Amino acid sequence: MQFPENILEREDKLVNGVEIGCSTLLGVNTSKFPVSRGNCFSMKADNGKSYRVVNFYLENLEEGIRRGKLTLPVRLYILGDPSTGGSAVIYDTRIPEGWYNDEFCPSCTPYEFQSFTQRMRRQLKIESGRLKVTKYDGREMCVETIGDKAGDWRLDSEKNPIVYANYRTQVGPIISMMGDEVHALMMEALEAEIAEEKKEVSNV
Repeated sequence: MQFPENILEREDKLVNGVEIGCSTLLGVNTSKFPVSRGNCFSMKADNGKSYRVVNFYLENLEEGIRRGKLTLPVRLYILGDPSTGGSAVIYDTRIPEGWYNDEFCPSCTPYEFQSFTQRMRRQLKIESGRLKVTKYDGREMCVETIGDKAGDWRLDSEKNPIVYANYRTQVGPIISMMGDEVHALMMEALEAEIAEEKKEVSNV
């Protein structure tokens, strides 16, 4: 990870996340906290910019607030150039260690901040055709086909039924395969996001 030895020496990279922004729309099992799988989200910071949070799930943040253990703002550490929007980690002493994600989100985290294991998994997905990467204006849009092309190596005796409990109601069905139409819509969203970030920078 590209962190300085002492994070606090980079005060220009520390900001306060004051508002929860957009999030993904995955069904999440909230029968037990902290959840080990959840939704990614962004936060608006006190510097006026928005950051994708790569080390925390939305459900865990909302539950900490609901329990009265945490209030906004939360401290963020910016990954990359602090003069632009992008990605950040929640870095707040009020949060117990077990509530942070074990790894940075491989989809939201810039490549240079991913671990070796994450980079290897990404390359395997690209080579197998599961992951399609499209570059636009220095940014990447990644579309992943759900399922493993290598198949399932488990024996029938090793396959356990999946039990769902206390799932949130989400809008729309689960997307099991992303075709060209979905990819085009995602590219439009990426272009709009980049245009908005450029507008924010030019207004500074």
